[in-house]
Amino acid sequence: MAILIITLFFQEEVPLYRSLEKTIEIMTECSQTQYDIQKTISDTSPIYGRGFRDLHTHLELLRDEYTNKRKKWIDILNTNGRSWRDLGLPVSTEALAGGGAYLSLIISKYVQLVMEESGKVEGLMMTLKTNRISKLKERFKEALKLLLECSSSSLPPQCPQCTEHCTHCMRGLLKQSVTISTSYTLISLKEYNGYIHSASRQIVCEHFEGILKITSILKSLVKRSNSTRHSRSS
Repeated sequence: MAILIITLFFQEEVPLYRSLEKTIEIMTECSQTQYDIQKTISDTSPIYGRGFRDLHTHLELLRDEYTNKRKKWIDILNTNGRSWRDLGLPVSTEALAGGGAYLSLIISKYVQLVMEESGKVEGLMMTLKTNRISKLKERFKEALKLLLECSSSSLPPQCPQCTEHCTHCMRGLLKQSVTISTSYTLISLKEYNGYIHSASRQIVCEHFEGILKITSILKSLVKRSNSTRHSRSS
C-alpha cells in the first residue's frame, strides 16, 4: 500500500516523473536493441539452416526469425535511431545497418529456397503428389507477403547496384515479386491442366482464387513502390 501511495504521489505531484520514466525506457531500449542486433548478426545459422534437412522446417524458421526480429527492430531501423540520438545516446550506425541487412538477407534466402523448390516441382509436375504442389503454392504466397511486409520499411527506390536477388530496395523487391507471381501462375496452370476434365466446380474456383490472391498481393506491392518513388521525387 505504501509503495502504491508513493508511486501515485510521484505520478501526480512530480511533473518530471513521467518524463524521467520515458527517458529510462528509451535508454534501456537503446542498450538492449543494439546488443540484440549485434548478437544476432554475429550468428547467421538461422538463415543458412545448418542442421535442417527439411525445406519447410527451414522456411518456417526463416519466417519466424524475420517476424520476431522485425517486430523488435523495425521502428528504430526506419528512424535510424532518432529517439536515441535525440537523447544524446551512443548509436552504432554499423549495428543499425547490419540489422537492416540481416532482415533483407532472411527474405532473400526465403525466396531463394522457394524458387529452388519451384524448379524441382515444375520439372516433375506429372509425377508429384498434390500435397507437395500445395505446400509450394502456400510458400509462394507467404514469400510474397513477406516481400510486401518488407516493402513497408524505409527502403530506397533503387540500390546503386541492384542485383537479381536484391531485397534492399523497392526495385529489387518488385523483381522478386514478379518472379514469384509468374512461377506460381505457371505451376497453377500446369496443375489445373492435369485435372481439367475431372475437377469439380469448387476445385476450379479455389484454384483460380489462388492466382487472384497472388495478383492482388503483387498489385499492392506495385502501388507501394510507386508511392515510395513519388514521395522521394517530390
